[in-house]
Amino acid sequence: MSRKKTPKKIAIIGHLVWDCLNYADGRSIETFGGIAYNLAALASVADSFTRIYPVCYLGKNIKNKAADFWANFPHIDWSLVRVLDQDQEIHILNYSSERYRRENNLNLFPQIARANFKGCTGIDIGLVNFIGGDEFPPNSISWLKKKYRPLIYLDYHSLALSRISNGMRHFRRHPHWRKYISEADIVQMNEFELETLYPGILDSPEKICNAARMILRLGPRAVIITREYKDLIAAWREANLIRTEYFPIPNAPKIVDSTGCGDSFAAGFVYAMSQGKSIRACCLSGLKLAARKITFSGPGGFL
Repeated sequence: MSRKKTPKKIAIIGHLVWDCLNYADGRSIETFGGIAYNLAALASVADSFTRIYPVCYLGKNIKNKAADFWANFPHIDWSLVRVLDQDQEIHILNYSSERYRRENNLNLFPQIARANFKGCTGIDIGLVNFIGGDEFPPNSISWLKKKYRPLIYLDYHSLALSRISNGMRHFRRHPHWRKYISEADIVQMNEFELETLYPGILDSPEKICNAARMILRLGPRAVIITREYKDLIAAWREANLIRTEYFPIPNAPKIVDSTGCGDSFAAGFVYAMSQGKSIRACCLSGLKLAARKITFSGPGGFL
């Protein structure tokens, strides 16, 4: 007798923003950004037993555009999204090369309130993606864990960035980084974000592995370090041991735009985890979606 499959609920918590992407070759596009890549990537692979809940805000000026665009992704449930009486948060990304950019944030949204979860009956996995900064503080993550008991996947991302007066951002060591990480089951960050916590590690993969193991001591089950076009390093607890593995980056048929690749990786990882896969299998699932994302610009390519 086959076992009946249990529906899974995955909440994506963070800011849905409007991206203005200006590339070094002169191209410019405008599209949804932030958790849009998590949502689109996850919806592109989710089965009929998976429901995806964005927990975010939406600016009043873009409500209709959002309804038209996201109608193409039927696995996404918008019941926990709140429309604000302000214009959409905008992120302007100016690329000086394929890999380097400067970012400017405008029309900033407030922190995501616990009231946004009103009507939510359960969450199996909460993917908390820090797009704007401290939009979902540690005490809110702790509250979420007590109320719904989900697995927490934390994409460290903008916690490693501070914002100066003109909206530009630069790397910094977040003063409460340990509190954030201690609330998570899985932590993802890139090597530059990791370097804000442990300076001087970028000259050696072994130093990166050691830093990942130190993060594990704060409580997470697994730490994922993305290294752009080089590889991915994962460290995780398995029985009474800590396992470390290097994962090569899959070859993509073409490289168009790396924006959103980390978010797409997270989507593939949490979907595999919702299916009961091992950490290793989750990493491979995430890399597959990231390799797909790099072949196009914007989240619409996942259609």
